[in-house]
This record gives sequence, structure tokens and C-alpha cells, in this order.
Amino acid sequence: MSDMWYARPVFFVADVQRALDFYTGPLGFVKKWPAGDEKWTVCQVNRQDCEIILCEHETRRDKGRLFIELNDETRAQLRREIAERGIPAKLRSGTICGTIRASSH
Repeated sequence: MSDMWYARPVFFVADVQRALDFYTGPLGFVKKWPAGDEKWTVCQVNRQDCEIILCEHETRRDKGRLFIELNDETRAQLRREIAERGIPAKLRSGTICGTIRASSH
């Protein structure tokens, strides 16, 4: 089983269709998901090894986050490290949500 982390940035945008047109037009990305042409508010675009999730959200636009997908073994190891280091985190079913702030030392 691989212990690699699979990470993609999430960019919040005001209009996901407009953002998709920009990424798949001038920037040369291709839409990975979802399939079809129905109305949706989140999608992924790929260009070679670069994968970006576009998420429509009016109040969070111009912000981003990093989505990291881990297998069960790696997720368990990360949970142990978070507990050992005393990092505040909310643990939900199958997920770890937390904020790590850089100090200004």
C-alpha cells in the first residue's frame, strides 16, 4: 500500500463555469470531473501533472485551500503525529480537519 499523499489545491471562485472556461480555454487544461453538462458548483481541471479543484462559493472567492487525499494507513499515521505534536484538529469520520499556523519566530 502506498504511503504517498495525493494533494490538489482548491480555488474558490465566484462563477465555476466562467473559471472552467478560462482554465480549459486560454490555459489549456481539460475538465476531469464531473462528467456531463448539468449545472454543478465544483469541478476538477488537469494539465499534465497539475490538478486543480474549482469550487463556486460567493463569500470565499479569491481564497484557496489544499485538499490532501490519504489512504487509511497514511491517515492513521498522520492522526498519530497530530496527537503526538499536540496540534489542535477536529477529527470527523474518515477525515482530519485542522489549521496549522506558521509562527513568526
